[in-house]
Amino acid sequence: MGVKENPFFSDIAVIPNKGHHIKVKLSEAIPKDITIKKKHFLFPTDNGLHFYGGTYDREQLHHQIDESAVAQLVNGLSEIYPHDFEVKEVNFGFRPTVKDRRPIIGRHESFKNLYVFNGLGARGILNGCYFSRSLYQFIEEGTPLHDEVSSDRFK
Repeated sequence: MGVKENPFFSDIAVIPNKGHHIKVKLSEAIPKDITIKKKHFLFPTDNGLHFYGGTYDREQLHHQIDESAVAQLVNGLSEIYPHDFEVKEVNFGFRPTVKDRRPIIGRHESFKNLYVFNGLGARGILNGCYFSRSLYQFIEEGTPLHDEVSSDRFK
């Protein structure tokens, strides 16, 4: 959501979506270097813990942890991981989502060396690598961006 504070891209049409996540210590190992996706994502972090999240809330945009969101995550993880786990950390953040659910990627109209890559929302973990390559090819090779993600689609 920091793009709203960027004077060059403050007009980008992103909408905040609050998401909680937990970091857990699993009692039984699961395969390393994978991401499990069901309702939420589960993947290893570099400190022996696993990240599980996140929830979605467009209404409760306060800066406090919502215990019902934490309970939703604990219940969700219990559905896909049948062993004991310990919640070590609870956090939340605000995803930049877009009305049409597509990222916003492009070049600034006036400053041709400034680019935006935002609005990945809840699908950032799945689409981020693909669209970052698209932005690289746009900048370095002149390959046009897909119309559905181009920042020009809002003009």
